[in-house]
Amino acid sequence: MNPFVIIVGAVCLPLVASVILACVGRWMWAAAAMIITAMPLQLLGFTGTCTQGADGTFITGSILSAPLLFIAICFILWASFKRTANRSAGIFAAALSLILLALTRNAWLGAVFHGSPCGADYLHASGAEGLLIILGGYLALPILVTAGGLWSASRA
Repeated sequence: MNPFVIIVGAVCLPLVASVILACVGRWMWAAAAMIITAMPLQLLGFTGTCTQGADGTFITGSILSAPLLFIAICFILWASFKRTANRSAGIFAAALSLILLALTRNAWLGAVFHGSPCGADYLHASGAEGLLIILGGYLALPILVTAGGLWSASRA
């Protein structure tokens, strides 16, 4: 089977499911589907080799997944605003986000402690703006999704 088919299926199926769930008012489950859609995109960062500190794949993964995680945050907040929050969906979304944080821990830990997701050998490979993109996509947005999911689940 062509790898492109697998990648498109891994991204498009949860994205279509998220749109359908949002259309029927299941905002929390739509947020969870958005997180599932963002997972393979964030993991694109780990497809490179960091040769000479080239962390462009991490930046690409962060840029591609950030809008989906932001939409998941918006879905969670909208469900709370509309008072349609679902406790199990909120916990599931938070768990997915924690799994995403665990899967990408080398990227954001390297960025926090070494200034590059490639490790200590490549200090500030992409500069400050690349570092902010990586930290925003790999650390800040998943933390916000986790906090939003748990907050919404507690209010449900």
